[in-house]
Amino acid sequence: MGAYERLVAEDDDSHDGKLVDAQHRAKRRRLVREKLERLLWILASVALVSFGDGAYNLVTLVLHRYNEARSVSACFLNVHLHLC
Repeated sequence: MGAYERLVAEDDDSHDGKLVDAQHRAKRRRLVREKLERLLWILASVALVSFGDGAYNLVTLVLHRYNEARSVSACFLNVHLHLC
């Protein structure tokens, strides 16, 4: 497989639009590749969050800590309002 070389359109019409068509195909291939890469990153992050290291369910752990933090914050706010 050869090295990647970006295609550049020329001003003369000697290529009958072949170069421009090749640019459009290259752009579409790049867009498809980028979308597939994004999808793979999303799937990898979902798998990481879902499975984690197997010791803890990461989603449950994060939600549990969020609820704890929210209840502690509400407690401090309640005490602060009553003391002031």
